[in-house]
Amino acid sequence: MAISTEGRTEPPLLAEGARFVLLVPHGAGNPKTGGGQRTRLFFDALKRLGPVEVILFGNPVPEGQGSFFPGAAAFHVWNSSRFAPPGGHAAKKLRYNIARFSSVERAYRADPDLAGRVRAVLDAGPVVVVSRYLMPFAASGFSPDDAACEGLLIDIDDRDDKKFAVAFERLLGSRLTEALIVPMILRRVEAVMRKRTAGVSRLWYVSEEDLFPGADAPASLIPNVPFEAPACAPPPASAASDVLFVGSQGHRPNWEGVRHFVATVWPRIRAAVPGVRLRVVGLGPWQDMASAVPAAALDGVDLVGTVEDLAPEYHRARVVVSPVHEGGGSKIKVVEAAAFARPVVASRHSVLGFSPALTKLIVAADADTEMVEGCCRFLENPAEADRVGALMRAEQQAHYARNVAIQRICDDVTSAIGQAITSD
Repeated sequence: MAISTEGRTEPPLLAEGARFVLLVPHGAGNPKTGGGQRTRLFFDALKRLGPVEVILFGNPVPEGQGSFFPGAAAFHVWNSSRFAPPGGHAAKKLRYNIARFSSVERAYRADPDLAGRVRAVLDAGPVVVVSRYLMPFAASGFSPDDAACEGLLIDIDDRDDKKFAVAFERLLGSRLTEALIVPMILRRVEAVMRKRTAGVSRLWYVSEEDLFPGADAPASLIPNVPFEAPACAPPPASAASDVLFVGSQGHRPNWEGVRHFVATVWPRIRAAVPGVRLRVVGLGPWQDMASAVPAAALDGVDLVGTVEDLAPEYHRARVVVSPVHEGGGSKIKVVEAAAFARPVVASRHSVLGFSPALTKLIVAADADTEMVEGCCRFLENPAEADRVGALMRAEQQAHYARNVAIQRICDDVTSAIGQAITSD
């Protein structure tokens, strides 16, 4: 069935009165984060297929996130202890992670405090449940065995076992992690993932590297795409002169990557190209970086933080950097830079999950010297910056545009629902 990307098409596969229920953890409901932008992508796709009720999980849920879901048929907030407290409460997050690690199976059981709310949703009529990540689905208690569930689809996004491994390494260090996690905890997480995804209609991933081999549900790839991309070609890169980083300060891989870049790479770029400036933009207090690096390294660095509109930041950038060395999924900051026709110099980790056509245009740089040389290549050669930037935008428009991703989601949903109904 073809789904129009203009306006809304009513799918005949849905039973009369059916609607979608979108499950979202509070951290993925913020429009200024990559997770929030991906959530909005799924919400906008589902709205084209039918009415959408949004259930936001949290501990507690920050206020005001309902406005991020315009046109939702209903918006619910379900507090649950299964989710980490928001903000920078390190001690609380540590206790939360220890509790999760001590009993993986319990962490993925349905939250009994939510059972009544789930029952009320099901009693109101048939639903198709779409969950952002596995944990909200597990906590919710929705089940493929319930007759009111016409379909259950999960956007795995960042795989849970990989997130567990990274969190453990932060707590214990790499040596203890290798000794303890691989033979015990991760195998239990993988077993739970197989169990909790059994019987679901569809699993979505960001890239092939994220595919979970133990799951038996049909799988599709939905790449991260820019939340807001310019409708027409932006000013050429040669009209700008800055180096730009865009990312949330609260995301640890971003913080660690930028800290190293500013402390060790940036002074060498600044020495090679006098007068160039680095702007660090994104949600959170990036100004805290001033106390985390040598004062001399901050020469020419603007720790901007949150801005209302990213377009002016991209317009003044000659090149965009992504010195991020961990984290799951594809880096939305890379494809967003492509949308603004800006060349990218990035760690090899940052280019995982993209097509070969886009990857070959990105300057992959893990070593400090490679990062310096990659940035100077574009800073010192405006024509090269324009050439690569234009090619990156063309690739983004063809394969990483919102309308393309929304089309894939709509097709996957209708296909999954059709298979579920046929099999009954």
